[in-house]
Amino acid sequence: MEHFTLELVLAGLIALVPSQDGTKLTILLVESRSEFTASDGTKIPPHRPLLTYSCDDRPNGVCTASESMPANLALLAKTWGRTPFPSSTNTGVLPLEGVEISLGGDFSVDPGFRMVTQDRLRFDFDGSPKHTIPQTGESRDVSWIADMRRVSPTVAKANAACVNDQVPPTDRVVARGSFLNGELSVKKLLFGGDASFGFLPLQATGGLPRAECSCGQALADRTALALNVKGCSASIIIKQFGQASELYHIDLSPKDCDTNPNTKVTVYLSNRMECAQWDLSTDPPTCLDEHAQPDHDKGQHFEIYYKISDPVPSLTKRPVPLMILKPQAGGDGDDRPICPQPRFSAP
Repeated sequence: MEHFTLELVLAGLIALVPSQDGTKLTILLVESRSEFTASDGTKIPPHRPLLTYSCDDRPNGVCTASESMPANLALLAKTWGRTPFPSSTNTGVLPLEGVEISLGGDFSVDPGFRMVTQDRLRFDFDGSPKHTIPQTGESRDVSWIADMRRVSPTVAKANAACVNDQVPPTDRVVARGSFLNGELSVKKLLFGGDASFGFLPLQATGGLPRAECSCGQALADRTALALNVKGCSASIIIKQFGQASELYHIDLSPKDCDTNPNTKVTVYLSNRMECAQWDLSTDPPTCLDEHAQPDHDKGQHFEIYYKISDPVPSLTKRPVPLMILKPQAGGDGDDRPICPQPRFSAP
């Protein structure tokens, strides 16, 4: 039987909202296209929501002119440093602005929405000993995603309008997607999991132990939703909020699907910070902008997520990730302030 795996990689300021019955995942790309000032005065540059995919996975291996516009490729370069695909000349990039994202295809071979989880892993900050660093085979576990029920219980629910309204508040949500199929897992941990974080508001950082604290754990930097597709075609459908007509219909058809049962198509949904100048001689690329110098000890970007919580707390009452166990030399960390993903409760 012909089939392939469609992998949606989620990177940047994206909140995850599983339904209460565990049968659906809603993702919210938080509106952050304008400069944001954190509670400690840090100026956080705009983030840019994008859909990115390899044109090799389009029918006949070709993207349309609108998918490979130089302006869109320039946006990708500003947020990633380089394309996440091998070829920068054969990449499709679409800006996401006020849109609903859905998938088309035959998902009858997929067992429905599910999450990679091991019950013995927990995300907590109550001061008791915790399993802080992933062991072999544990890095994909969703327990590394920041659970807002433990980070800030009073504002752990996502705003109902952001999740359910046909047109969500556009000053809070720039793009949204809902999925009934696929396995959610962690794709990449901050510093490869070789660092631990605890949560406190920026104004209360003096109250968090910096060395021996056992109340933090590794954090998910990127997640992925992998769906089993029957046949050799699927599509990504993008509509403006509240509109019936399609803005984009991206057909995907991997070339060797009929001969290789392990075929995988990867698509990136990202909401990453813009950087005007990159040093591409490093891996990962290094952002040279003065305002984007790394400050991994304090995750000021995380304050933006509270725009979609219910209620919305004041800036000074928004817990953010604070590094309490630094990574060893050579840890796999990005070169910019961190945007770990949170898991909100359904309204």
